[in-house]
Amino acid sequence: MKNTITAQVNFSFKGEEFNPSTVIDMDVFAPHNKNFSGLYAKIALINQVDTYSYAYEAMEASALILHSPTGHAVDFLSEGQFDLVGYTTFLETGAIQSTLETIASDFLGITELNHSDHHAIKAALTKAYQLGSANV
Repeated sequence: MKNTITAQVNFSFKGEEFNPSTVIDMDVFAPHNKNFSGLYAKIALINQVDTYSYAYEAMEASALILHSPTGHAVDFLSEGQFDLVGYTTFLETGAIQSTLETIASDFLGITELNHSDHHAIKAALTKAYQLGSANV
């Protein structure tokens, strides 16, 4: 399942209502963005709104609406606010877990690192990973 949200901007220009939107893959977006301000240009591009136009200026002056989350993104969207920092941390934790599971499997023959018998090994691998990451 994809982890997505829909980003939409409702605005009026020359007496006409516009509701351009796009679906954002949060697994791709979150690691490379600290906020959602860049989405205005993406929404404009996808919806054929010229970024050098008065319509785009009207769009930028309007609120960005985030809705319709899917997958894990559901847990991070509340009352139209998406916890981007929390989601990024969630992704990083998952990536670390995946790396540790691969190391445990390849070098230690452990196929279920989360099993209670392997708590100390998981803690040691996690600490080694953190120390290695800090020295990069």
